[in-house]
Amino acid sequence: MKKIWKATLFTLIFTGFGHFYLGFVKEGIIFFLIELLINILILLYYPLALLYLITRVVALFRVYKLHKRVMVK
Repeated sequence: MKKIWKATLFTLIFTGFGHFYLGFVKEGIIFFLIELLINILILLYYPLALLYLITRVVALFRVYKLHKRVMVK
């Protein structure tokens, strides 16, 4: 049984890792690559830091929704 707090913690540490934990590898890779790209862009243009926060919030929301789907199975 997967724990929502573990998935959330993994997502907070590295975006996408909570998805890996829940078994959604493709979506986890996508979120991880998006965060990596945003971090590179932030080095070039600092105001893009808002995208980083938006990505984190979206990833946390998706982990919550995916956890519900996993628990139904």
